[in-house]
Amino acid sequence: MDSHPGKSDDEPTIAAKAANFVLFQTIYAACVLGAARGHLWLGPAAGALLLPINLLFISRGRWFGEVRLWLIAGLIGWIVDSGLLALNVMAFPPITRIAPDAALSAWMVPPWIVILWLSVGTMLRTSLVWLREKPILAAGLGAVGGPFSFWSGARLGATELPLGWLSLALLGLEYAIVVPWLLRLAHPPLNKLETT
Repeated sequence: MDSHPGKSDDEPTIAAKAANFVLFQTIYAACVLGAARGHLWLGPAAGALLLPINLLFISRGRWFGEVRLWLIAGLIGWIVDSGLLALNVMAFPPITRIAPDAALSAWMVPPWIVILWLSVGTMLRTSLVWLREKPILAAGLGAVGGPFSFWSGARLGATELPLGWLSLALLGLEYAIVVPWLLRLAHPPLNKLETT
């Protein structure tokens, strides 16, 4: 029987945390720099090659649950970011989109954004595990980290912030809600009847 995600015997190793952090940063760079230069395939290709490496650090019996968590993070990010795109809170230059003139581009984020959300999903039980019982801190870090990522992307030419500081504030609100919620999903509270 698999151990519960919140139990101490399921704590990721230092190697897993370090590898996950490096993999996330590499995928982030491939997605953002690739998009900014019009190489839209680079982020998804990096994700396809690098995301599975995270599975090497967990038992094979937990792979399905782990990949399901990544997919949930990707789906939630796609939905929420597409909503913010439709509301003109964020935007993407034509060079960063597969079909810039298509109607879908007005309300659907590019695939490389979904890859970034999948990558966030990989962090929930590894490099972000220390936040699992700190929802206020997770919200605060999300409120700063999410907008910073978009601001960095805007500086590199991969994203745009049409509302300026208001865009950053609304992105901060998004991440302040989504990050703790995803952590809660990754680490559900132990049943009170379970023994430790």
